[in-house]
Parts: sequence; structure tokens; C-alpha cells
Amino acid sequence: MLRRISLAALFLSLAVGCASKDGNTATTATDDTGSAEDTAPAEDAAPWLTYPEGPYGLNKDQVFPNVKLSGYRDGKDGTMEWTELSMQDYYDPTGERGVYAILVIVSAEWCGPCKEEAKDLPGFYTNIYKPRGAKFLTAMIENASGKPADKAVVDRWVKTYKSNFDIAADPEGATMLPKTDPKWGIPRNYIVNPRDMKIVRVNSGTNPDATTIPGLKTMLDYNGAPPAPTLADAGAGG
Repeated sequence: MLRRISLAALFLSLAVGCASKDGNTATTATDDTGSAEDTAPAEDAAPWLTYPEGPYGLNKDQVFPNVKLSGYRDGKDGTMEWTELSMQDYYDPTGERGVYAILVIVSAEWCGPCKEEAKDLPGFYTNIYKPRGAKFLTAMIENASGKPADKAVVDRWVKTYKSNFDIAADPEGATMLPKTDPKWGIPRNYIVNPRDMKIVRVNSGTNPDATTIPGLKTMLDYNGAPPAPTLADAGAGG
């Protein structure tokens, strides 16, 4: 009887000792002898929490600025919760996050070529690039009247073109366009390396006959992305 009581008491004391005053529980580690030793929580040192240093810019070989915009994550395939998106969401210096290439698309509601491109992007994303670890982000800069884009513009774009990747409003416009390049046009596409967030290629305009996004396959292959699920990505222009 005494042995049973002492074991129960020991069990009770251990149970009480694991609870802190605020109700949280602490974990302990035991060595081979059965003694317990305190362990400090591991420090969160994820490398993607520190965005790369500049020089920042929107031209080839520059580090893409850590732009923060409001929009939808995964477009129509997401929760459709209006939230903050940032370039840091795609930064993956070690590949641990599974991001192998980033495509940033600058569009406007009034832009005819942007509309043509928007028709193809959901299929490209689902069938070719998403399975290989690419991330897409569309930044809408203006509405049909040329005024700054807002949530309503993004909502209409998603509904019309079934955008199934990240999409946001960029009401300032110039956030995604180079101020020093007077020849820019839209749609404007930036292909960014998620390892260092440098721009590796800039595409302007659109090709209605295109079956791939120029430069994106090259970026994926360079970073050792998983193989394409189909032969559709083997075309020219990658």
C-alpha cells in the first residue's frame, strides 16, 4: 500500500511540476539516467525572414524591392480573404519553402494585351509552372478609366479571368514600374530568382501565340525545380 501511495504521489508531483503559473506547459528533456534538464526554446532563425540587401530596382540584375500590397492569396482558388502580400512571401534562399522561380505580372484593367495575357495565365500556372514550384503575382495598377486600382478592380479581374494565383492592387502604379525607363509598357513581367530576389529577365508586351512564358523555364531549371508534369513546358522561349 505504501509503495502504491508513493508512486501516485510521485506521478502527481511530476504532473503539477509541468504546468506554469499562466497555464502553459513546459517541456523537458531527460538524459539516459532519467534526470530532467531544462531546454530553452529554439530561436527562429529562418533565413527567409531577412530580406536581401539592395541595391533595389526594377531592372535586370537588381534586387526586387520588398513591395507590400493588399490582395488575395491564390486568387479564386484561395479563401478570397483580402490580406497583405509582400515579396518576402516568395523569398526562399535555401529552397526549403519550395519556391524555384517568381513571376510578377504588372497589368491594368484598360490594357488590351494584359487581358489577352490574363486569359492564358491560369492554365499556364496550373498545368506547367505551379507543379514545378513557381509563384505568380499579378499587380493591378489601374482601372478601366486609368485611375488607381483598388479591391473592386481585383475582384473584377479574378472573376473575369479566373486568376488562381496571388493577385493584388497596386494603386500607386509606379511601385512596380521603373521610374527611370520611359519606354516601359504593360503587361510587364519580371522573372525573379527566389534565392537572392534578383531580377533575371524582364518581358514587355505579350505574344498571343505563346505557349510558355519566356525565361521562366530557364529559371526553374537553374534552381533545380521538379520536372515538368507534361511536355508543354519544353517549347521554345523558355
